[in-house]
Amino acid sequence: MIVIDNPLTELVAAANAVLRPDSHRTVIRSVTTAEMQRDAVSLFEENWQENVRPLGIDRLELNAPFYESLERSGMLIILAAYLNETMVGYSVNMLMPHPHFTQITVCRNDVFFVGAAWRARA
Repeated sequence: MIVIDNPLTELVAAANAVLRPDSHRTVIRSVTTAEMQRDAVSLFEENWQENVRPLGIDRLELNAPFYESLERSGMLIILAAYLNETMVGYSVNMLMPHPHFTQITVCRNDVFFVGAAWRARA
């Protein structure tokens, strides 16, 4: 079992460690729900167009009070990738008790998205 003392610090450090060497202007950092709502508007739209609209869902319905409640309780981790001052990707994660072992807290990814223009090309 892996025990992480400060999951946010370790997640940010691990995310930044895997950036390509030529991506020196890209930084991954923790953000708040308010920063996410301010900086990710175009990414929300792009994510919806690419992943949700094809399912027949005709509009994005962000449940902001739900995420804000998780944030207030310390159960939300949002990591955002910025190139200079522009958000180019995000990962929203929730901390919760393990469904079988309640003494263990797990991190569940809700969404991971990187704008098409910023994805690595093979």
